Amino acid sequence: HQTRHRSIRPSNLGQATMGSEREQISYLKKHTFKELLADCKKEVFTLPHDIKIKEALKLLSERKFLSAPCILKPDEKRKINEGLITGYCGIVHVNSILEAVMRRVQELEETEKKGTENAKPEGAPIASAEQAVQAKAQHWKNLDKLGKAFGEEEVMALTDLSDICETVTGMHKGWDMQRFVKMMFCNSEGTPIHRVVLFDNEGEIENIITQSDVLQFLKKHIIGEMKETGKKSIKDLGLFDPKQKVITVDEKTTAAKAFETIYKHRLSNIGVLDKEGKLLGNLSSSHLKGLDTEEFALLDAPIDFFLKFGDAKKRIQSHGTWLDDQLVKARTITVKPEETLTGLVNTLADKRAHYAFVVNDGDAPLGIITLTDVLSFFCA
Repeated sequence: HQTRHRSIRPSNLGQATMGSEREQISYLKKHTFKELLADCKKEVFTLPHDIKIKEALKLLSERKFLSAPCILKPDEKRKINEGLITGYCGIVHVNSILEAVMRRVQELEETEKKGTENAKPEGAPIASAEQAVQAKAQHWKNLDKLGKAFGEEEVMALTDLSDICETVTGMHKGWDMQRFVKMMFCNSEGTPIHRVVLFDNEGEIENIITQSDVLQFLKKHIIGEMKETGKKSIKDLGLFDPKQKVITVDEKTTAAKAFETIYKHRLSNIGVLDKEGKLLGNLSSSHLKGLDTEEFALLDAPIDFFLKFGDAKKRIQSHGTWLDDQLVKARTITVKPEETLTGLVNTLADKRAHYAFVVNDGDAPLGIITLTDVLSFFCA
């Protein structure tokens, strides 16, 4: 399945020396898919098909998940996909949530624009400051109303199959890791596959293997053994392209416009810059998990405030303090071009991050490296 959300992919990915390419592939081939399964024993969290979106968002946020399978309840279970998969409707993930929110916000803005044009006679003077304030207040009310309606919808409407791969566990038990990662996570078009849903012989979900699971496996079994490639810098290995511009937004851009940038460019995330052009933080579709559907007016707030507010409630409850600029920045994973492959893998694995921004000494973004880029490199 092709993803509708891509990472910023460097053009020179994998253009390392042939010796380096052989090293990473040879180490992957030493390990098997069965070893990965042994490391990834976990209970699969699912969402019932009729749960409301607002409740699903809350559960995803509490469990710190980016996605979950949507399952028909036992009394409504039916066979789909030619009878192979029973009760499985698809994956609900933050990307599909972002798409749904953006479509609704765009429709609202178009409706408001038409209403303003129809209410304003031709040749009428520009609206006064008071009228502008009233229009803004009405926009906030409309956003909150939109959010409440969105939250009441069933989550099944958000199921997506765009960036997953579905397969039966037993089919791959004899595969080595290089073959599994290449076949399951890196398709021929080069578009990212973020998760592999594994089913047993009865068609029930047995496990979900994510890019993060594979990265943890690389850290545990492989990266420490790579004597040559692991010591090379991410710049020398071509894991990012300094000539390719990183898409960013200014900190005072509204959250809605920032999310729109992610949506329109089909990105996984974007950088947020302060007035000096330094990386203040980052925004991704995952930030929608913590947005209360009854507080959609926050989408019209500046992105720096939105980022602080997203974690403020939790932080106040646990620490009694507001989330300040330094804490927002600390949550953004950054590396320097001189960072080694070993350092990058360890950082991403330890922080359980899905990407890292490459920055210079002045904290200006030079590039971004995603888990897709790392896995593609190991299969180059």
